[in-house]
Amino acid sequence: MARYLKFALLGHPVSQSLSRKMHNQVMQELNLPGQYDLIDVNNLDFQTTLKHLVKNQDYIGFNITIPHKILAKNCCQNLTTQARITGCVNTIKYENKEFYGCNTDVFGFRKACNTWLTDPDLKTALVIGSGGASRAVLANLGDFDKVYILSRNIESGRQLLNIAHNMSGKNQSGILEIINLNNIDALFADFGRKLDQNSPILMINASPIGVYGNILPPWFEALFKHISHKVKYYDLNYSKNSEVLPSIKLAQKYLIESMDGLTMLAYQGKLAFEHWTNFKIDYEIFYNSLVKSNNLK
Repeated sequence: MARYLKFALLGHPVSQSLSRKMHNQVMQELNLPGQYDLIDVNNLDFQTTLKHLVKNQDYIGFNITIPHKILAKNCCQNLTTQARITGCVNTIKYENKEFYGCNTDVFGFRKACNTWLTDPDLKTALVIGSGGASRAVLANLGDFDKVYILSRNIESGRQLLNIAHNMSGKNQSGILEIINLNNIDALFADFGRKLDQNSPILMINASPIGVYGNILPPWFEALFKHISHKVKYYDLNYSKNSEVLPSIKLAQKYLIESMDGLTMLAYQGKLAFEHWTNFKIDYEIFYNSLVKSNNLK
């Protein structure tokens, strides 16, 4: 009899996530006995909860989301190279009484963008946010000439500079620049001075902005207005069912080519499942499971 597989997403909040539907649908399609759960846990209880789930409830694999990706790294005895370099973990496997951590967001973002970012002149990026997801994004921007990071937490932004250095093996202080979101007037003054209005820009939302309550801050639309020329917009977030993220709607309003995080979710879900089970499964099974279980178009 096949082993019963128990997986879970740990984070706060987790109600928005489509991971449970995707993984449960995949196991159903493959006739694998198991379950994938959503478990809301705060920072103070994270490590205790993780140990309890493997010791007392037989869970063998976890996805980690906001705000625990950096904390999760410290709970693992073993780390993949990408988890170690980015300093955060979004997937954990429990085996032989040890935790094995990896970062499947790096792979997921790269695969999702492979066929989308084909413009050879696209060498400037604007990343919103400086949390765990931003680190996975930066791991894929080593070939860019200039990367701006918009962050309210300047210390987190500075940490990203060090991570970028470790990922590239070279000093990127002249390539990456932190812009303080607490000073919106300075933000647009900076862009007016620094951005080449004739060059294409990749704009990436690696923050939870626009997910909870479907509300965007006023500066978000002002930003679209300011750099609507030759922009490609990527939002790592996604909506349930046939809804459209408010930032994607805004991009469409300004005729900006855009993409949400659904494809990335399917790719990182595939890699996480393979990490937990050692099974090799086609990406299409994960993406089609998202479509089927969530009435997506």
